[in-house]
Amino acid sequence: MRCNSRGKGEAVLLIHGMPTNGRLWDDVVRDLSRNFRCFVIDLPGMGGTPFQPYSPSYFEQVAAQIEQVRVRHRVQRWHVVGHDGGCAIAVQYAHRFPTRVGCMALLSPAIFPDLEPFFLLELLRKPIFGALTAPLVHALFWQIAMRRAIPHARNTSQRVSFHKTFSGIAGPWKLMRLVRWGRPEVVLQHLPAILKSLDCPTLIIHGNRDVLPESFAYRAAELITRSRIITLDSGHFIPLELAAAIRQVNQGRSHLPPEIFEKLARRLESEDFTPREMEVLEHIVQGRPNKQIASVLEISEATVKAHINSLLNKLGVSDRTQAATTAMLRGIVTLEFCRDNTGDTDPRRAR
Repeated sequence: MRCNSRGKGEAVLLIHGMPTNGRLWDDVVRDLSRNFRCFVIDLPGMGGTPFQPYSPSYFEQVAAQIEQVRVRHRVQRWHVVGHDGGCAIAVQYAHRFPTRVGCMALLSPAIFPDLEPFFLLELLRKPIFGALTAPLVHALFWQIAMRRAIPHARNTSQRVSFHKTFSGIAGPWKLMRLVRWGRPEVVLQHLPAILKSLDCPTLIIHGNRDVLPESFAYRAAELITRSRIITLDSGHFIPLELAAAIRQVNQGRSHLPPEIFEKLARRLESEDFTPREMEVLEHIVQGRPNKQIASVLEISEATVKAHINSLLNKLGVSDRTQAATTAMLRGIVTLEFCRDNTGDTDPRRAR
């Protein structure tokens, strides 16, 4: 399994969906790698990882390959982010290796057995007709459908990279092979039960212009006990469309789209943190120990511990590391906001 890593700090695993590859996360990694160690993999049959035929144990096999990546890079635990079909892999990995997952984020989760493939790709599934029309469908899909889905010039190199795996004379039939990999009602039938078993804090993100039904995100949120859901103004390829907005959030800029500010404000209100808890949370994000927090805020260590216990309960996490990561993932605090309010400009504090 091909894997690229970049940055230093807590580990984050990024899993793409179909028919993309690890370059889906280019813009996200450019920002996250300032404070996190980002691992980007290519799933089988896409990017630099060889195709792997479907079998009943496919998801377990891929999860095991990802675990080998973790061991090879000596990562104790990482936060897992999936997009589209990559969410199914993320869920399977979190289920099989729960102690290795901190928090999880599922973007446009294509994880239910009633998933309906894109109509053009559905044509490739037909036994004889699909093989005969593969070149035409291939051209329509990449030259029209994908250009409409990823229209911005800044993402051209990524779109070209996605297409490269399926280019050349054999390209149309490579795409057909991937599409025929397995039927959703069969390969995804076990996932709803797995979602119920997950215990890691999970953020589910849906784009209001996504081709996937909004119900998928809400169903996932209902099944995962410790989960939150947000809907953003985006199409299906959230990592491409909102990478700039994510960077602005982390940089504390004030010219974000109003709808994003509104959603962040709603999350702040729903958590109902006290002003003192917010101060403690900001120091936790910076990695300060209890004794130092107590000194800065001029309160006792016992009081700091009481605030931390309250924060862990409200955030639905079990330790300080998860609290810091969850707070940043949900947009409750940003690294720049914390540094602006404390005068600490050393980025190592946030690791």
